[in-house]
Order: sequence, then structure tokens, then C-alpha cells
Amino acid sequence: MTNSLNFKQRLFLIVFTVLIGSNLEIFEIEIRFHLRQIIEIKYYYESVAINIDRFAIEFLIQLAAAILLGTTVIPRSIKNTIFSKWDRVLLSLFLFVPIAIFCDQAFIGRFIPGSIYLHDLTTGLYFTPLFLIIGLYILPKFITLTEYNPVKAFKGGLLACLLCLPFVWFYDTLFNHFPFYLSAYSDWLQNKPEENHIYYFIGYLISHYSTFETYIGSTGLIWQCIWFIASGVSAWFAYFIIYQNNLKSWQDEAGVFE
Repeated sequence: MTNSLNFKQRLFLIVFTVLIGSNLEIFEIEIRFHLRQIIEIKYYYESVAINIDRFAIEFLIQLAAAILLGTTVIPRSIKNTIFSKWDRVLLSLFLFVPIAIFCDQAFIGRFIPGSIYLHDLTTGLYFTPLFLIIGLYILPKFITLTEYNPVKAFKGGLLACLLCLPFVWFYDTLFNHFPFYLSAYSDWLQNKPEENHIYYFIGYLISHYSTFETYIGSTGLIWQCIWFIASGVSAWFAYFIIYQNNLKSWQDEAGVFE
């Protein structure tokens, strides 16, 4: 069995990386939205309450569907493929990504011109050159075809996410935080020395990423743990598809010489 990727496998890995990478932040936004609907946290933990509404029910149905498909339906429907316990867990986690993004009441509205989904998807596609580097050079180094090594593939996904984060933070700072900072604090900044504005902005960023209220209730760094999990699981799924394809090709070739 060869340990090198053929052209089709490389093309699949590249396309898959672009698709997942451009939708990764959208998945995080969906999870954050639903969890914030379920767990109501007042300012600085003055009170914490569990709220079960239609969004919570929608979230639980999505999660249950991913678990059912990943642990039972798909493993039983695919013949000649052995799914271990961890394969079923990882498959469930991966399926939760597209299910959480698309399978809800706003499915059709996502594809209407001007929708938030298409806007966020376009923003994600700005990082396509980075995704191409990951799909071409980073992830292949973590793919072992001579033996099944899902942990190594998962680590490759974590490394890919770690590589993307500085670029995402830079884009977010330049095009989101900085314009918001200027508009929200314009009156206050007029009374401050201009040479100190950059230091005030740095303080604003530190405050934004360091308070518990930001961590849990807004868009703090803790939410980007979701990126790492989704990235690692997605890298495993791409590896699983490629490994099974390679294994089948090897078995077919071995059958010819019997």
C-alpha cells in the first residue's frame, strides 16, 4: 500500500479544506448563538439561567441527528468498512458541522443574495490562499496511508487551525474591531492626545479578549476552541475518506493478482 496521495486524493483534500475553512467561523457563530440562547448569563455572572426555547430544541435536534447518523445509520449502511468507537464519535462530531450550519428553519434564506450566510462565506473565502497552502502542504504531512492513524490526522487539523488564527485575528482587528472602536469612542478620543490613540486601541483589544463577560457572552477567545475541535475533526474525516479509498484501491489491485 502506497503512502503517497494520488492526484484525485490531493484534489479532494484541497477542495475539502477550502469548503471547511470558509465555513468554520459560520459554524462557530451558530454554536455560539444557540448556546447563548440556552444559557442566559447576565453581566459578570450576576445570574445564570437555562432557557429552553425553540432555538434550544432546534440545537438539541441537530445534535441528536448528528449522533444518530454518526454512531448508527452511516456505519451500518457502509459495507466492508469497520468503524471503531472513536470513529463513530468523530464522525458524529463532523456531521454536526454541516447539520448545525444548514439544517434549521432558515435553510432557504441562507442562499438569498445579501444574506448573512453568503456574506460570512465570502469573508471566509478571502483566506483561500491560506487554505490552499494547508491542503497542499500541511495536512498531507499528517496523513499516513500505510497504517490507520487518526490521532495524527486530528493533530494536523489542530495545527492548521493554529496557523489560520493569526491571520483571522489580524483581519478581525483591522476590519471589525478598529472601525467599531473609532465609531464607538470618537467623541471620547477627541479629548485625548492623538499620539496615544493607538495605545487606547490596544487597551480596548486587551479588554475585549480578557473579560469573563466577553469570553462567555460575546465573541471572546474561548469560542475559538470550537474552531480547533471542528478543524481537527474535519481533518480526521478527510483522512478517513482518503484512507478508505486507498485501502479499497489496494484491495482491488490485490484481487487482480489472486
